[in-house]
Amino acid sequence: MTKKLMMVVAVAAAFGAWAETEYRSLTQDGYTWCYRPVGWLECAIGAGRDYDQAIWPVPTGHLTIPEYLLYKNYDYESEYKVVGLYGGAKTFISLSSISLPNTLEYIGSGAFNGCTNFTSITIPNSVTTIGGAAFSGCNSLTSITIPNSVTDIGGSAFSGCSSLTSITIPNSVTTIGGSAFADCSSLQRIAVPGSVKSIPGDCFDNCSSLSEVTLAEGIESIDSDAFANCRSLQRIVLPSSIKTLNGARHPVASATLVA
Repeated sequence: MTKKLMMVVAVAAAFGAWAETEYRSLTQDGYTWCYRPVGWLECAIGAGRDYDQAIWPVPTGHLTIPEYLLYKNYDYESEYKVVGLYGGAKTFISLSSISLPNTLEYIGSGAFNGCTNFTSITIPNSVTTIGGAAFSGCNSLTSITIPNSVTDIGGSAFSGCSSLTSITIPNSVTTIGGSAFADCSSLQRIAVPGSVKSIPGDCFDNCSSLSEVTLAEGIESIDSDAFANCRSLQRIVLPSSIKTLNGARHPVASATLVA
């Protein structure tokens, strides 16, 4: 490799690293938005480095996240598509409702953690990933729509959503993290599709009102204490595809497993 080519590669690598880590801010729609370029003219909104809030002033009431952020410089402007969303320092905690853009592809870890005023939220069908603890502690949330574009639900994603009575996991989901629905104490019924091969540990731990569980054919394993402390759950019918019940402790604390 020539020195000139090596220099070009080094510059390209350096620019790529900068593009992935550089945080910027701009003013639009009456707010200052902190964002990070994550791809060619794509960005994620979130707190980072010198910005302890993703948006300021801290929004209250209802907020609409824009589909694009318009970056203006002295001699040019660029329009960044909003594909990711993170929180940071409880950015959204004072909101009562939020509208998410149809450009959104992932909701990052802890994005809406502790947003106790949310009663419902619609996730656009462009989203593929719901990060860990994304909606953890949203204890007024009574309904949420997970679209069939979502493939991954992170650990503790909906933990502590104590007002949720039911939730539909679409067939598109292949991975659910541990404790994803733990402490959803009002959750009464749940259906897990066969696209999910493993139900992880503590997935529904302490869902004390859970009385109906439907496990689809295709699920292969249930990890330790997946349904622990589900005091209202008396019976679970296992699909024939189940191969392993993992863990030293029984995966279900009180229910009867029926093959």
